[in-house]
Amino acid sequence: MGPVPTLIIDTFGQLIAADRLAEAFLGFDNFKDLKITDLFDDSSHLGKIQTGNINQCEATMTVSGSRVSLHSTEMNTPDGPHYVIRISGITDSLRKFGGQNLQNHLPAVSAQTSAQDQFSPQQIQTPLSPPENTAPPIDLAEYSPHGLLLLNEKFEFETANTAFFTMTGLSRVEAHGRGWLVALPLDTSQELAKSVGSVDWSSTDEIEKECLIVNKPGEQRWIRVVGRRVDESSTYKSGYVLTFQDINHRKNAEERNQKLASFDSLTGLPNRRTFESTLADCIVQNSPVRSILAVFFIDLDGFKQINDSYGHEAGDQLLKKVALTISKSSARATKVARLGGDEFTILLTDVKRIEEVKHFASRLTLMLQESVSIKGVKTEVSASIGIAMHHKLLHDRRSTDRIVNDLLRHADAAMYAAKSAGKNCYRFYGAYDDVSMNRRSLRDTDTLIKEVSRAISGDDIFVEYQPQVETRTGQIVSCEALIRWHHPKEGLIGPASFVPLVESSGGMGELTIWLITRICNDFRNSFREFRHASDSDKELSVSVNLSPAQLQDKNILFAIDQIICNESLKPENFIFEITERTLISDPISGHDGVNWLHSRGYKVALDDFGTGYSSLSYLHRFPLDEIKLDGSFIKDVKVSKASRAVVKSVVELAHALGLLVTAEGVELESQLEFLQEIGCDQWQGYLMSAATRPVEFLKLVRQNSEKNVNPALAIA
Repeated sequence: MGPVPTLIIDTFGQLIAADRLAEAFLGFDNFKDLKITDLFDDSSHLGKIQTGNINQCEATMTVSGSRVSLHSTEMNTPDGPHYVIRISGITDSLRKFGGQNLQNHLPAVSAQTSAQDQFSPQQIQTPLSPPENTAPPIDLAEYSPHGLLLLNEKFEFETANTAFFTMTGLSRVEAHGRGWLVALPLDTSQELAKSVGSVDWSSTDEIEKECLIVNKPGEQRWIRVVGRRVDESSTYKSGYVLTFQDINHRKNAEERNQKLASFDSLTGLPNRRTFESTLADCIVQNSPVRSILAVFFIDLDGFKQINDSYGHEAGDQLLKKVALTISKSSARATKVARLGGDEFTILLTDVKRIEEVKHFASRLTLMLQESVSIKGVKTEVSASIGIAMHHKLLHDRRSTDRIVNDLLRHADAAMYAAKSAGKNCYRFYGAYDDVSMNRRSLRDTDTLIKEVSRAISGDDIFVEYQPQVETRTGQIVSCEALIRWHHPKEGLIGPASFVPLVESSGGMGELTIWLITRICNDFRNSFREFRHASDSDKELSVSVNLSPAQLQDKNILFAIDQIICNESLKPENFIFEITERTLISDPISGHDGVNWLHSRGYKVALDDFGTGYSSLSYLHRFPLDEIKLDGSFIKDVKVSKASRAVVKSVVELAHALGLLVTAEGVELESQLEFLQEIGCDQWQGYLMSAATRPVEFLKLVRQNSEKNVNPALAIA
């Protein structure tokens, strides 16, 4: 903002004086007998502004119909209180009345008048055309709340108003020449001087700069400096007018708002948004050969009980102590944040070895395991910690936002694994939590991830099928597709050892498309012959395992559906197996994924039932079609009465809910006989066959179909 049109009125609203800019803007060359209500359309606030009861209001200009803001400041004079009225919001109006239009509306102003040459020191200091018999002219510049500084062509001091000296703490002697520049930071003064000398004033109205100044008393204040050129005329020399506007209040408000938006108000730690932004920046800056990131997800154990027992005030005090402890945990932590509630996060960068992360996690666990006094009572506090790790791969086509979301979700899932392991401990997510992976160095693990990416495009990864048998008829009615990797050096590697690596590196989309395409090819070329040759009314179906990343990624689900539709295969012939971990990691996304699969006609099975929480709530909360009993239950049914009771109860409960039951890990005829006795629907295991390649599987299906006898005898 540059100088603004200014008026002075008395308590009756009578105009006492006006500067030249106000005269030109309002279109009056004589203010005698005029009141403020003559210049602006009356509003409910004009009466209040002329009596000092309000310092700002909106009004409509009589001459143009433009809406402006009137700002009132009271001043005391020998004739009593007067009010300085400043008019703002005039930029559009000045543009509207430029050139010939301005001359038509304001006959007292030259047609060449524009926004950049309406102001001069004389125009501020000397009101023109005052009414007759009024008090002597008043120096309006001295009543301006902004500092006004007039410079000559050499950028040297000419004159200034009192507000400028008050704002900077300089005296007139100190401001002489270029001495006034000491009031500004060096970079600002240099930039301003350079701008004034190089700017094309014929096309620019003003230049501006916001800066933090330190005045002579040592106070820091934010100001906005606006510079305008003053062209030479018969009444004043050419030079520059600088306006110094104090914006300290606005800057402080912005800083407060920024802090509220970026930091947790209770602990002072960065909030989720700030943490995610920092994590995204680190992911972008990270390179495949540089380092690995580790995200820690921390959740206090038993915090709800503390809140319920001692109140929220005590809980808040505990959160502050924990925040301080976490903040002091390591100088290596790039960012520590509170996500909300009793959940905190830590980001470690430049990780070279997994042992570094383990050491940090162990030390953090011990630091958080302490006795604290809450209202005079000693209370034990501990935390469960989940860790997810990331490094960039060329095959990772995920967006940065997606990687951030995946890392937080994976760390959260690992934290729940720590809870289920007894709390007061830490767990890694995916590949880095596998025993065989932890035996390797981080470098070896990274090498393996890159090898997986190359193997996807080659022939080293393949699919085998393990038959699933209908217990009542002994007929093979389904199979489970199991992915395998034949490593050139380490030999055959199972999916539990390398699929989490692919998932953590963002390659699940590519692997999933490859897997479904391969299954469809096998289904079309081999399984169709079985359906035609079989005497069974059932069509063969295939079960495919879905990881959390696959189920929660709509793009992957859409790709699966598109491939199957393009192959003209039936959705009801596909069963997608998910685990409890998949549902726990993100229940909302998991529920949405299961519902979407059902809406497309696919079946969903809950795999490894009995190895996790074995929560019965999943059986009615999620639209499932089948549960698969883990082999650990089947193993002991011959010798353990308790195992037999559990398996029988699960089968009865599942049937009551309309669910199919498949028992895994069947290896003995006695186990099969028990399953037949309790009415278990299906089974799979080595008693029938291990997983085999498509050709061998088709041969087994033919033999089973021709004999149509007890499958235990069919393979003899």
